[in-house]
Amino acid sequence: MNKTQKIHLIDIGNTSATYGVTQDSKIIKSQSLLINEIPELVKKNNKSGLKQENIILIASVVPQSTDYLISELNARGKFAIYEIGKDIPVPIKSLYEKESKLGIDRKIDAFGAIKSNKLPCLVFDFGTALTCDLIDAKGTFLGGLIIPGPATSLKSLLKNTALLPKVFQLKPEKGKPYGRTTQDCIQHGVIQAYAAMTDGLIAKLSKEFKKKPHVIITGGFSSFIGKIIRSKALVNPNHTLESILQLYLSWRD
Repeated sequence: MNKTQKIHLIDIGNTSATYGVTQDSKIIKSQSLLINEIPELVKKNNKSGLKQENIILIASVVPQSTDYLISELNARGKFAIYEIGKDIPVPIKSLYEKESKLGIDRKIDAFGAIKSNKLPCLVFDFGTALTCDLIDAKGTFLGGLIIPGPATSLKSLLKNTALLPKVFQLKPEKGKPYGRTTQDCIQHGVIQAYAAMTDGLIAKLSKEFKKKPHVIITGGFSSFIGKIIRSKALVNPNHTLESILQLYLSWRD
């Protein structure tokens, strides 16, 4: 493969999509978009000079959005579009009871951890759901946890209370770890709670391994949480995109 060739990476989650573009086999830019902004993403891809030989890699947990995006791309030209899991398998060993039910995002995150040789490993992915997965020293996916993510928990709180604000956007933490207004109490409450939970899970799940595991924190809220946890961890918001790229390069080789 020509290393100067651009590869376009798209990770479609339940509420948003992350887009990245590579040059010289490295991600040079990435951005997060709402799923309903995918048409604009396609437009940006087109403006970026996509040609027939350009490669588009799509990982998705939302089949309808995948079909829509592929249709929009094909309407704009003939591109080399690969869907992770369908066109490109994710070769990991797994103890999951029904591997067909293991989300493609979790498989990709595990693959990236294995390729980085950071084993054993705990991978926390903060999205609509917070997933925490365990990979042992031999690179076997052991299982994990699925928890409502920060924004999902916040949405439920605001929906089911009468006097709290109905519109609220979480921000990175600053100042004291508690608030003196309702808005600040919600802000600190959600972020501090997830940070404390992350520290607690790292301590508890680390006991499942014979040696101390590496910890990778990724996803949309990874930078929020990663800055305030006490545990040692690699905070990499682009871990999933980088893992998609590694997967493709391994598959091509």
